[in-house]
Amino acid sequence: MVSHPTSFRTSRRSLLAAPALILSGASAYGQGSFATKPIRFIVPFAAGGSADIVARTLQPHLQAGLGQPVVVENRPGAAGNIGMGDVAQSAPDGHTLALAPTNTLATNQFLFKAMSFDPARAFAPISLLCVLHNLLVVGGSVPAKTPIEFIEWARTREGKINYGSSGVGTQAHLAGELLRRIGGFEATHVAYRNSTEPLTDMIRGEIAFMIAQEVAARPFLADGRVRALGTAALARSRSQPDLPTLDEQGIKGFEARSWFALVTTAGTPAATIGQINAVARAALNRPDVSQALMGQGVEPAGGTPEELASLVASEIAKWGAAIKDAGISAQ
Repeated sequence: MVSHPTSFRTSRRSLLAAPALILSGASAYGQGSFATKPIRFIVPFAAGGSADIVARTLQPHLQAGLGQPVVVENRPGAAGNIGMGDVAQSAPDGHTLALAPTNTLATNQFLFKAMSFDPARAFAPISLLCVLHNLLVVGGSVPAKTPIEFIEWARTREGKINYGSSGVGTQAHLAGELLRRIGGFEATHVAYRNSTEPLTDMIRGEIAFMIAQEVAARPFLADGRVRALGTAALARSRSQPDLPTLDEQGIKGFEARSWFALVTTAGTPAATIGQINAVARAALNRPDVSQALMGQGVEPAGGTPEELASLVASEIAKWGAAIKDAGISAQ
């Protein structure tokens, strides 16, 4: 059995402060909407990607629940830092929201030498929105049928294998590095421009493995030329319930999920945060929204601001240690 090393265990300290008061949906609506003008919904990435799709799926329901126009604004650049910097500098009144992917809250602070804001203090958590599952995918040249067999095989290769990602510091890169360090084998990271190119090279035998988003890997898994050995989460994917997790198969505690969260500017009143949370959770519970998100390979989540704060703190501890130990930098 492969155990999760102590250096990667998560810290209990909260690095993203949750509001002291969380209102129920009924009380939030009962007070009337806080919103007095259009609400900016910042997506810190370009239009057309997963983050943008999630934001635009939720937008009409946020707008209906909050009683003001909700305008999605794409502010790409610097791995999300430009858009999130805009949110950090906005008035703390709930009129600026952000759809925040994992990296913007948990990993960028360790990858970039200089940032205009401290993600641990600049934002107020509202709710986890959804989860994107990652899979351990291997090519046809890899004989392993299970994650443990893969690790044992990789150790025999003495560093003569490559693993791919969609770029330095991406979730795929960090997850691949985490698996390599936990498994105790050597491998060379190869960064690509997107998530499709490494999977294509995997078919050609140039890449041995990748921690790939499920939605990106689906077309490549269909004909069997690449194989998924497990889900990189502690719970199975709802869209692939027959695929066991890495944790189930002996790589205990291994979790490398991608996720999207809803946040606003730090200092926003707790009552306002509670109201936005209630509206967002109501939207995520709608069958049509759930179906639309699942069709994009995204699992709706939800939860309280405190739960999101706890998740972010644990992700900061885990990925911060991994990035520092590996000496990874995006600059």
